[in-house]
Amino acid sequence: MHSMKFRVSIGLLFGLCLCASVVWADDKPAGREAGEVPPDKQPQPQEIIYEVPQLEAIQIDGDDRDWVMAGLTTYPLVAAGGYQQRQPDDQAATVRIAWDERGLLVCVDVRDDHALEAPLGQPIYDYDSIEIFIADSITGKEKVQFLINPGISKDANGSQLDTRDFRGNQELKRKSPTITYEAVATDWGYRVEAVIPLDQIGIDTQIGTELAAQVLVNDRDSDKTRNVYAWFPEADTHRMTKHMHRIRLGVRPHTLATRDAVTVEYPS
Repeated sequence: MHSMKFRVSIGLLFGLCLCASVVWADDKPAGREAGEVPPDKQPQPQEIIYEVPQLEAIQIDGDDRDWVMAGLTTYPLVAAGGYQQRQPDDQAATVRIAWDERGLLVCVDVRDDHALEAPLGQPIYDYDSIEIFIADSITGKEKVQFLINPGISKDANGSQLDTRDFRGNQELKRKSPTITYEAVATDWGYRVEAVIPLDQIGIDTQIGTELAAQVLVNDRDSDKTRNVYAWFPEADTHRMTKHMHRIRLGVRPHTLATRDAVTVEYPS
């Protein structure tokens, strides 16, 4: 498990599943049961709140079997604005998100056919890596960023962590941004599992709390420039906090007998 002490060790759900829900920001009752929603009435990303479930016994060890048993929604990442949607065997990524009393739980799976990580002293984000952002809201002033080099390539000198502090509250800034994570190699690429305390952005870790989150996956092959996949479909989150999804800490996800990975409730 990695922490700030740097201890290193090396899409859709089918059938009956437990699934995180997505609700409109105004939280009105659903008015549509089926059918395509007209484009002019479809919600914009910032108008949706992803309700993430509370879990127990998630171990930050790089093994996702406890996540699989919980049956959580797996959200696909897509090419961020201005970047390329590549073939799945070249670059693909998914994220699962939940929470417990420790903070926000994040599990990112990355498919990458060629590992190329940042040499010491080079920017982590310019090579194979992930970035996780959390903020008190998409318009908030308390935001932190974690950049993680998984340390799986043969030339890597172990996993590397870089943090960026965009918080405005000077009292919060008295403590450095904190994350506990584990990065492991998989048959298809790598996985990063993490828990991020939420008190560092000035919010309570309890049911009903709302915040903002973003996950980016950077991929670089040979001398090519990097390509970026994102959960919220834009990059530059370090400059634009609105390039994040709104999430709410919920209870256990509800049961769905459906192939849909995400349910969206529309107001009447």
